[in-house]
Amino acid sequence: MKKQNVASSLTEDSCFWAHVEEALISCKLLTNEGSSVEEKDFAKKELIEFEKYVLDLMKNYAVSSEIFLPGSSFMKWWGKYREITGTSYSSSLTNLLKNDNNYEAYAKGSLTQANVDRAVKRLSVDEVANMVDLECDMWLWLLGG
Repeated sequence: MKKQNVASSLTEDSCFWAHVEEALISCKLLTNEGSSVEEKDFAKKELIEFEKYVLDLMKNYAVSSEIFLPGSSFMKWWGKYREITGTSYSSSLTNLLKNDNNYEAYAKGSLTQANVDRAVKRLSVDEVANMVDLECDMWLWLLGG
């Protein structure tokens, strides 16, 4: 991870906010009872790809810390996504975002690989196995199965 003060930096990917809006649409598809199984499956895959995309940007300090401002589209997405996935869901990105201190660390350029590694390693093998079961149950419920 490159360390720098990102408070005033610009997001390197000019399409970042478009990706955020697409992620918000995917959240709506997942919660919409009128969405087909195929639409929900596609939305789920898109959201997982979005998580990877954002994590990569954060690892490289390639996104402005303004994404964490209250009321930003990104924080709206995070609120909806957190509601959908619940507290049992865990990923590298969600573990980072669940800790509000990481927003400030990111803005100061002090979010280290160790922070990321801790977010990933926070869970024991048994907890991961339980989460996989819970995640499957959640997605089955969302898909109407």
